[in-house]
Amino acid sequence: MRNVCSVEGCINGPRRLIKGSGSVDPSVSFHAVPRDEPRRSRWLNAVPMIRRQKELKKPVVCSLHFSPSDYVYNPVLGKALGVPQKGLLTRSAVPSLLAPSFPPQVPSQEQTSVSVSVES
Repeated sequence: MRNVCSVEGCINGPRRLIKGSGSVDPSVSFHAVPRDEPRRSRWLNAVPMIRRQKELKKPVVCSLHFSPSDYVYNPVLGKALGVPQKGLLTRSAVPSLLAPSFPPQVPSQEQTSVSVSVES
C-alpha cells in the first residue's frame, strides 16, 4: 500500500513528496479505502479527496483523518509479540477529521505584478 494520503491538502499527501520531505511520522498509519459499497462511498464523501483519476484508482487515507474512537487496540497481542501495536480501524470507521495541511500557495509579488504602459 502506498504511504501517500489521498485527502486533498493533507501533509501526508503527494505534495509531501514534491516538497522533498519524503519521510512520514512512524506513528501515522495508512488505510486503503474499502472496496465494498456503501462503505466506499461513505469514505469518499466524508473528506475532500484528490480528484485526479490516477489517485482514485487505489485511494488511501492516513490515520490523521480518524478519531481515536475509530480504533480498537489489543494490548495482549502487542505484549505477546513484544512490539507496540497500532490500533485497528473498526468496521464502522469513516474518516471525519481534516488533518493539518500545507499552507495555501500564495503567488509571490513578482508573479502578481503587471507592467502597464500608457501612450500619450
